[in-house]
Amino acid sequence: MLKISSMTFNERRLSPWVSMKRNFPLKLRPTWSFCSVNDFFRHRRVTTTVSLGVLFALFGMVASVYASPFEIYGAGARGSALGNVGSTVSSDYHAVYYNPAALINGQSSLGASLSYSAKMLDVSLSPRPSGYDIPNLGTASPAVPTEYRVNPRSGRSATDHSFTLTTGIATDLKTEDLRFGLLLSLPVYHSVDSYSSAFSDEREQHFSNQLSFSLLGGRLEHFEAQVGVAYRLFEWLSLGVGASVRPDANTRNDIYVNDPARQDEVDLNVGLKTQSSWRLQGGLLIMPNPNFRVGVSYRDEQYMRIRGVNEVQVRGLQGGESYPFEQRLYIINDYTPRQFTYGGAWIGDQALFTADLVYTVWSGFLDAHGIKQDFLDTWSPRIGFEYRLANLHTLRVGASWSPSPIPEQTGRSNFVDNDRAQVSIGSEHKIEIAGRELKIAWYTQFHYLVGQRHRKELVGEIEVCRSDSRSICDEVPDDTIDPMTGQPYPEASGLQTGNPGFPGFSSGGMIIQTGLEVKWEF
Repeated sequence: MLKISSMTFNERRLSPWVSMKRNFPLKLRPTWSFCSVNDFFRHRRVTTTVSLGVLFALFGMVASVYASPFEIYGAGARGSALGNVGSTVSSDYHAVYYNPAALINGQSSLGASLSYSAKMLDVSLSPRPSGYDIPNLGTASPAVPTEYRVNPRSGRSATDHSFTLTTGIATDLKTEDLRFGLLLSLPVYHSVDSYSSAFSDEREQHFSNQLSFSLLGGRLEHFEAQVGVAYRLFEWLSLGVGASVRPDANTRNDIYVNDPARQDEVDLNVGLKTQSSWRLQGGLLIMPNPNFRVGVSYRDEQYMRIRGVNEVQVRGLQGGESYPFEQRLYIINDYTPRQFTYGGAWIGDQALFTADLVYTVWSGFLDAHGIKQDFLDTWSPRIGFEYRLANLHTLRVGASWSPSPIPEQTGRSNFVDNDRAQVSIGSEHKIEIAGRELKIAWYTQFHYLVGQRHRKELVGEIEVCRSDSRSICDEVPDDTIDPMTGQPYPEASGLQTGNPGFPGFSSGGMIIQTGLEVKWEF
């Protein structure tokens, strides 16, 4: 039996969101309530409320999955020190991420690394002018008055700390022209217990009432598993394929409410089915001579889907045309876009210069509700330089530029992201043991988020908020009628919005990451 205690929802405003609701922490103990039995029967709020409870339970059972941490920091000490470059020069198990075809150039190896990250991210909100708050119109109000917000409007200024363990293996399988690789990323510690999902518009005022970074945050700390295989077709050409895996979830939930007056007692059976979702990767490596290489790789899009149906029975409502009530769930969890990488490398006796150009198809981005957003495709240039000081010591430096795919947020949405410049440095040291090499490498990265300010535009006639609204919209229509006078409320005239991003906001910050890697070649 699920014990529930409660909150009230405005059914007219909430019901269009039920199929896509996900604004809560991944670790949550829901507490709910209702007004009265008469209210309950009139609005049938139990169907909405119990559905949200099943969503909470479902998210508690499904592990949080986010975008790959390798996309921001890189994979391995070498790639991370070279500015997240690796499509042509990565040759151990980290090549599974950069370009599976590059596995062909490496020896069999086994290794692990531990990295530490500090994300110092800041979102500052512009002061709200007076006259835009949602007024208290009593029971006739189409929106909850501003004075009843659970949390105050706020930005974000904090430093998140995390440790991540990465491990992998590459082997030639006792063959000359075939290589296999496995790469795992395991979160060890994160200073934030959980990341809440969030609406990008005025609906967030009812929850955190805060703006946070949309493409960083929890996307960088999670479990990641990738596999790959490479085959040498000719001396100058190798092909590789690989994949990363995520779960999908389907749920069928049966709910029975025996006593509408006792919302603290609800019978609930949750049915959960998980399955795998694979993200395909592939690449080729061209080596026309020992000093020059060209690589091309591709990674498909990937996201976690949560789909389901709630079947709700309420004693006292039986016999109705739509009894039992069904509510459908469809949620997208953290979309990872398609990527194409084009790389080249020049390799000398003591020095190496390499560069990658990464094209990311952000225009396919799906938000938490499965709605495609107007994000921009991006090109990210990356360069790296490596110099061997002696046979046993190597110095590495790198740099990259990652433009934000998020356009200026002048309308209803409040997606937060910044252009990002990165510089990195690292080195590797070899120790010979029994004719084999033990490699110890370190690296440090500095990411600077270029400050950006967004201002909301109020152009022409302000429209009433609808599900497809793109501009700042009015939550209290001007023609809202006062039932006592039969006339529109004077307080409803003009724009009333609780959008936390109105009238504007700015963002910026810095990320520092450092890591130590130990690898055994055999």
